[in-house]
Amino acid sequence: MNESRLQLALAVLPVLSAGLYLMGVTYHQGYLDGFGIEDSLFPLSIDRSLLSGFLALVSFGLIPMAYTVFAAMALATSVVVAAALSSIPRVNRWQAIVLTKLHSMRSKNAPPPALNNLSDKWATVLMYVVGVFVVVFLLAVVAVLSTKSGREQARKEIDAFKSQNGNYVTLHTASLPATTRAKQIICSTSHCAYWLGSEAIVLRHENIERVLTHNPAVP
Repeated sequence: MNESRLQLALAVLPVLSAGLYLMGVTYHQGYLDGFGIEDSLFPLSIDRSLLSGFLALVSFGLIPMAYTVFAAMALATSVVVAAALSSIPRVNRWQAIVLTKLHSMRSKNAPPPALNNLSDKWATVLMYVVGVFVVVFLLAVVAVLSTKSGREQARKEIDAFKSQNGNYVTLHTASLPATTRAKQIICSTSHCAYWLGSEAIVLRHENIERVLTHNPAVP
């Protein structure tokens, strides 16, 4: 029993970790792409991709939440498939069912034993190939849905900025001709990105003179 649980954990954890990492990275890419920003300037650390990326997905509006639910369902299904593949008794049971049907469909003139062994091995290989394909396909679905969720969140923040309902900053920099109202998108160790209303600007920290933050909800 302990070996079975350990085997199950060893199969589930890599798929779950890969799925969470994929969700965080693709959401991050989709979010920055919604502002037209290249994500290579603002890379995510592994821990933020695994934790913060997924937590950010489930904290937004209805449409991104729908994408999140579907992505989480796809991830959970991929984990279940990986767990099923790792559980040898279950695989053997399904294999026995398939082989029983194959044997029942054979003609009365049974083929040679070598051919029977070959067909049995082929059935086993086919089951594993199908299982791996399903896991890869579902992870691809996770990536697509997470990217859409990030873009939806960016669109939501752009609309809030246009309607002056969201948080904004007053940006003082020599790179712009005057003090500018902007939305801070993201910052890294060397750059900060701001949305100006119709386009984004990426500034190095030394080019930013002063940033004043404003929250319309605070009187």
